[in-house]
Amino acid sequence: RTGLSDNHPDIIGPIMPYLNKYNRLAIISENSDYPAGVKQALKDQLSSTTEIVADETFNSGEKDFRTYLTKIKAKNPEALFINVGTSASTPALIVKQARELGISAALLGNYLLVGSDSLKMAGDLLEGAIAYDLPSLDSSNPKAVSFMEKYRARYGEPYSSWDAGGRYDTVFITVNAL
Repeated sequence: RTGLSDNHPDIIGPIMPYLNKYNRLAIISENSDYPAGVKQALKDQLSSTTEIVADETFNSGEKDFRTYLTKIKAKNPEALFINVGTSASTPALIVKQARELGISAALLGNYLLVGSDSLKMAGDLLEGAIAYDLPSLDSSNPKAVSFMEKYRARYGEPYSSWDAGGRYDTVFITVNAL
């Protein structure tokens, strides 16, 4: 694996200033490895002035989140952190159901929250949502710049410069190991 650990401070770090401005935070997380690591990093970096008022966990593949969201609504959070890892449509379902239940909390999460699937499904309900993504390749690194120029020339714009760079590193780490 060439990527940062899911609970590395740099993964969740970019969104922490936004999370830390709220006093009452609710979390809804998928029960899988990536969200578990992210949630731990969030808890490790959360300001002492931010209280986690609800921490709900759902299983991958679930489509009805109303039970979890009803519990969250009862806690009256200022912000809702949507922590998913496997389904690009899950964040939109959570957002739609949260808004249907009258949860008006600010929305925060990872790149899936504002990904194309979520935007198609939830549209204007995502207005003002804040999301983080993995760090991109360093544009001051000549090797990274050269790689991305060659990649774009051959394939067009990558889905994620971080992901493309990680795959590149994986190949050469394997070659060097062999």
